[in-house]
Parts: sequence; C-alpha cells; structure tokens
Amino acid sequence: MSINLLDLMRGAVSNKIVGQVSGLLGVDEASVNKLVGGALPSLLAGFIGKASTPEGAEQLGAVLDQADGTIVDNVDKILGGADGGSERLMEMGKGLIGGLFGDKVDGLLDLLSGVSGLDKEKSGSLMGLIAPIIFSLLGKQKKALGLDASGFAKLLLSQKDLIKGVLPPGLSGVLGLSGFDGDDNVAVAAENLKDAVVNAASNKLEETKEAADSVLDAAAEKTEETKEELSAAISSATGKLDDTKEAAAAAANKTAATAAAAASSVSAKIDDAKDAVSSQVSAATDSSKKVAETTASSGGGFVKLLVPIMILAVLGVLIWKVVLPKLGGESSAAAPVSIKDVGPDNAVAAMNKVISETKSTLKGIKDIESAKAAVPKIEGMSRQVNSVIGKVGTLPEPVQNQLRKAVADFAPQFNDLVERVYGIPGVQAILEPKIDELVSKLENFG
Repeated sequence: MSINLLDLMRGAVSNKIVGQVSGLLGVDEASVNKLVGGALPSLLAGFIGKASTPEGAEQLGAVLDQADGTIVDNVDKILGGADGGSERLMEMGKGLIGGLFGDKVDGLLDLLSGVSGLDKEKSGSLMGLIAPIIFSLLGKQKKALGLDASGFAKLLLSQKDLIKGVLPPGLSGVLGLSGFDGDDNVAVAAENLKDAVVNAASNKLEETKEAADSVLDAAAEKTEETKEELSAAISSATGKLDDTKEAAAAAANKTAATAAAAASSVSAKIDDAKDAVSSQVSAATDSSKKVAETTASSGGGFVKLLVPIMILAVLGVLIWKVVLPKLGGESSAAAPVSIKDVGPDNAVAAMNKVISETKSTLKGIKDIESAKAAVPKIEGMSRQVNSVIGKVGTLPEPVQNQLRKAVADFAPQFNDLVERVYGIPGVQAILEPKIDELVSKLENFG
C-alpha cells in the first residue's frame, strides 16, 4: 500500500498553521518549524510502536475511531478563534500524548527541546496543539481506507523504513523502540559482546575455584580456635542474661503496681460521674413530674408531647455537662454535618463540596487505571447530588437560586474537564455512563 503517512502529516501542519502556532506561543517560526520537523516523525514512531502488539493495535484503533475528523479540516479556524478553542485543543492534545507515550513523555519533550531550542514547557504546549491534528488526520485516513485495527496497524508498520532517516537522534532509546536508527545492529553487537564476556568469565572461574580451595583450607585451621573463643563468649553472655531477667522481673512488678493504681483512679472517677448523673436525673425527673401534673390539670393537649422530649433533652445536657468532664473526654468539636442532612444553612456548601470533589476527581484522571479508580468517586457524587435534590423543594427560594447559580457557573469547567478526559485513549468507554448519570442529576438544578 503506497501511502506515505509522514508526507500527509506534514501537509496537515501547513506553513499557515506554523505561523498561527508561533503567534499563540510567542516564539519564532524557525523554532516552531524545527520542533515540527522532529515532532511529526516522533509521533509516527509512537504510533508504530503502539501498533506493534495486538493489544496496542486494538487500543490505538479504538482511539482513532473516536477522533474528531473535522479538526484537521478546520484547525486554522480553531487556532484563530477567540472562543478558547486553542486552549481546548492543547488540553486535548496533552491527554492524547500521555496515552500514546505514557511515562516516556518527559524524555520525548527533553529530546525535542534540544532539537528546537525551545524550553520544555513551550515544547509541551506545541506538541499539545499538533497531536489532535495528527490524530484527526489518521482517524479520517483509517475510515477512508475502510481498515480495521489490524489493517491499520499493518499500514503503520509499513512506514518504519520511511522515517528511519528523519527521526531525532536518540529517539528510539527514549521511547524504547527497536528497528530504528540501527537498533538491530546494536542488538547483534550486544549478543556478540555477551558471548565474549561469558567465555572470559568461564576462564576466570577455574582460577577462582583454585583460589577458593586454598582459602577454605586456611579457614578450617582457624575454625577450632574460633570455636573455643565462641564458647567463652557464650558463657559470659549467659551470665549477663540471668542478670537481665532479674531486672526485667522487677520492672514488670513496678509496672503492674502503677497500672493497678491508674485503674483504681479511673474507677473512682466513673463512680463520681454515676453519682452526679443519678442526682441530676432525680432532680430532672421530679421537675418533669411537676410539669406533667401541671399539664394534666390544665387539659394537656399538645404540651403533653413535650414532656418526654424535655426529659431526654435534660439527660443529654447532663451527660455532656457532667459525665464527659468526669471522664476527661469532653468533645472539643461537633461532628461534620452529613450531606444527607441538607438544610437552608448548608445546602450551598454541600453542593460546592460536590463541585470541588468533581473537579479534583476529573483532574486526577490521566490514564485508564486512574479512570477506573475514579468510577466509585463519581458514583458517590451522583448520590450526594441526589441527596441535595431531595431537599431542594423544602429550601427557601434564595437558597434554591444560589444552588442553581453554583451549578450554572460550574457547567463550562465541567464540560472542559470531561472533554479532556474523554481525549485520553480508552477512558471515555469507562467513564461515560457515570458522567452521564451525574450530568442528569445536575440538570435538575437548571
């Protein structure tokens, strides 16, 4: 199949786009051209490396099937627009690069910085703008050729010889690729070197064995002397062990006495607390009886229902005021309000907590593993939002308006974060059902 993918990629990143990127990043076009010259074959090498295993080919095929084919046709409008399109494109690209190169991204950016003369941050931003264009191009090409994942992998692998001469020096070492820049020759040389080392080691082994026999003979002579010295040392250590046992027994007796005294002190405090509570409860009970008698004589009605509540309240205060200080364990802070106990005073704070946790969770997603770890967190956020929704009808109108505003203000950030994580290979299929569920909950505040 006579297709040169590198030429197609070069055509997609035209001089016009280089000029737009140069203006966006505030760097000269010559440096941008140098980086593009190294970045495009590096990206193609990354695709080839990914497609070299059946599992990698399937993952890459799935990502390319999801790629937006309109980006490559409208990239000049995206970069030139004033609606933040370039920032979204860059964020998407960083996710795509992370999925393609994994933990080798830093090494790749260091290498490209050396090629272009740009610092690492500028190189990363430029790669972030280029990557979505190339993914869009290859996804569109795969669809146009009607290739499945295996067929497109074969097309990628056929490009290896076309890019050997244009890869930045040292790239194959950074990416851990084979078959580029004479790596096959290096492998043969390494094998030959291994054989030479093995042969040399075998020759030395015999000499070392003879020397070891001599050392063993000398050590045997010293063994008897050492045995006598060890016997004397053991006898001395045994005597010291007996002394230590006696000291340990005395310390244990002292510790037991101290523990008994502490237990007695705690018991006394508990008895004092019991007496104090008993006295206070008796007084509270008498007072409650008087209230009950007064209520009964006046006809009772709704007030009768307050009597047991008053008794429980008095008992609660007594336990807090009397028992806890007696035991030295009075609480210093109230337990945090559960999000299920939403009311006018904490509804907005509860929703802001959900929003903050949503931001943190989505920003923490970098790959498939972190996406799987985020699923239970997103499910929990949906339940929390549902708890707030269940109380909205009982809240004052100003509080409801504040909740709606908090959700509306968060919506653009939420959309950007979701778009970023969906750009990471394999992540959308994991998160989309849970994200959709959370979105459906949040829409109840619209």
